[in-house]
Amino acid sequence: YKTADTLTFQDALGKSLEEICSIVPGGSLIFFPSYKLMEKLCTRWRETGQWSRLCLKKDLYVEPRGGAQEEFDSVLKDYYDSIRGKNRLIGRNRRAKKTGTVKTETQNDSKKGAAFLAVFRGKVSEGIDFSDDNARAVIIVG
Repeated sequence: YKTADTLTFQDALGKSLEEICSIVPGGSLIFFPSYKLMEKLCTRWRETGQWSRLCLKKDLYVEPRGGAQEEFDSVLKDYYDSIRGKNRLIGRNRRAKKTGTVKTETQNDSKKGAAFLAVFRGKVSEGIDFSDDNARAVIIVG
């Protein structure tokens, strides 16, 4: 946890994810040990422009913290639809309600699916079958 607070680690992780996302087609699941760390990294990446570079590779979805089941189901459906190419709209940003997460949707031929950022013990990690293109890579942070 000591290195998680360093900007060097945060920036290197963002660049590594960008490289992985440019190679792996379909869906990628990225798990973090806590919501606090996931939110800290997302904030850092937005500040540095890394978030935008990741969005050029994949549509990004962030697991809602707590919240209603229907909010989670909506984000999960959007993730699946994005992998299938159903969510490609030109130049539109959609902001999830209270989670503060942004899913950027752009039509971009170099995009290779979607990435779902989630927490080890969150809803994404418990009992959902991410088969085939829905999880071509699983990345564990921590």
